Amino acid sequence: MYSGATTHLPVDVYESISDFIISKLKENEEISFSNLLDDALKSESIKFEQNLGWCLLQVKHDLEARGVIRIKMKRGFSNSQSIRLKRKKRSII
Repeated sequence: MYSGATTHLPVDVYESISDFIISKLKENEEISFSNLLDDALKSESIKFEQNLGWCLLQVKHDLEARGVIRIKMKRGFSNSQSIRLKRKKRSII
């Protein structure tokens, strides 16, 4: 079971959502959270038991904390979130 600060998700739920987010970001360089949620609701690959939006939000926050993705707030009327994969830094040898 994945255990965050206040969250507990079964490993298969966490992994299916994490894989979904990363695959969407590989297809699209950037995606809004609302579009990600819309796509997730249509997806048959995601395992979830209750509120998919809540689960998606928890996994998104964890991936951001782990440095896998980057969240940027877009200013304006909608105040939407833009989600991207974080670029890997090149190592200097």
